[in-house]
Amino acid sequence: MPTEFKSCNIVLFPSAAVEHQAIEWSISLSKRFKTRYVLDAQMYHPHITLYQAHYPTNSIEKAQAVLAEVTKKVPQFEITMHNFSALSGFIFYDATKLGCLKTPFLG
Repeated sequence: MPTEFKSCNIVLFPSAAVEHQAIEWSISLSKRFKTRYVLDAQMYHPHITLYQAHYPTNSIEKAQAVLAEVTKKVPQFEITMHNFSALSGFIFYDATKLGCLKTPFLG
């Protein structure tokens, strides 16, 4: 029997203020253009995707548990976003992390 896979994203969620602004922009755009979805923080969340991978469905819980442990060790950090672009209904920015992130992730 072939192994089933599920697509999962590792994402950063913005601050409440940035989330609110992104949702307002999404609503505004949806009033002027045809959109696939509107950000609402319920079903569609403003976020930055860091990584996307396909995991065997029987390993999803383990992958989530490991990721939860890793995130506990990462301090908050700021990013700046620049170079806006859009493709296939998605908005893209280049993001630059401010400061140095030196944390042992797994130990």
